[in-house]
Amino acid sequence: LDDVQLQTLVTTITQATVDALKQRRGTGIGSIYAQLEQERLNHLLMEWLALEKSRPAFSVVAIEQEVEIPFSGLPLKLRIDRIDRLDDTDELVLIDYKTGQPTIKSWQGSRLDEPQLPLYAVTAESPVAAVAFAQINAKAMKWLGTGELQIRHPGIEAGKLQWQEQIDVWKHDLLTLAQAFISGDARVDPKNATALQYAEDLLPLNRLVEEDAVEKMVRAHGGAG
Repeated sequence: LDDVQLQTLVTTITQATVDALKQRRGTGIGSIYAQLEQERLNHLLMEWLALEKSRPAFSVVAIEQEVEIPFSGLPLKLRIDRIDRLDDTDELVLIDYKTGQPTIKSWQGSRLDEPQLPLYAVTAESPVAAVAFAQINAKAMKWLGTGELQIRHPGIEAGKLQWQEQIDVWKHDLLTLAQAFISGDARVDPKNATALQYAEDLLPLNRLVEEDAVEKMVRAHGGAG
């Protein structure tokens, strides 16, 4: 589509979306607010679609595809925002839309912050060549991803590990987490200071502030008893 056709299409879609929201919310959404929201959405979508046009040729294979998989004894239901197939190489790219500020660090470490795409990548029936966040917000429009593609793609870079090695690491870490959950491992063990902030109201119960004292007491008595 040329720019005029694309703008017409985007305007039609955003108008329908905002109208549907107004119907659900009734008088809670005023006409001026609705107009401003539609203009905001128009701007974001046009900017994002311009970025999409700069990518290698692709086809959208699935949108919000739901799959149910057994993983290490856990019945899981996943919903993937989008799956693309690159036309020239026939490679699959898994996409997760983000309106915040994602980071690929959330796929690293034994306790992944964002396990959805890695989990789908290790369980998919067809090989996955890359996973990517599609960041869409007023501050920045960009791709953030990792994989092993045969063709250059904006924002998707090879990681420190070979792709198959990365898949194997994800599978190991996710299996470990699943097995810990199944075994009932519910220890109070915040991953970082940010996670700890959400547990401040529970400090009298989880005794995190007494952790060092409890550990000393256990050592002094030769174990937990």
